[in-house]
Amino acid sequence: ESQLCDIINNLQFDLIDLFHEKLTDYLKTYFYIGGMPEVVASYVHDKDFQKVRHLQKRILSDYKSDFLNHIPSEILDKADKLWESIPVQLAK
Repeated sequence: ESQLCDIINNLQFDLIDLFHEKLTDYLKTYFYIGGMPEVVASYVHDKDFQKVRHLQKRILSDYKSDFLNHIPSEILDKADKLWESIPVQLAK
């Protein structure tokens, strides 16, 4: 795909239009996989979206467990609700 990268880097819009569907598919894949190194490496190696989703969920669960261990117990419930609301807030 280095030729596609060259086309984009050189702003060859007439050629970019020819590859619109392929580039859109790549963008959707990027949006789904995200930028977590372990997840990206897994996708590059296996091309398995189910494994990608499993890793994403595990990493998010690990984040949540980690920060909940460092929060005072009196605000633990609020912090948990805040964490769970992040996807809704981002969707806005």
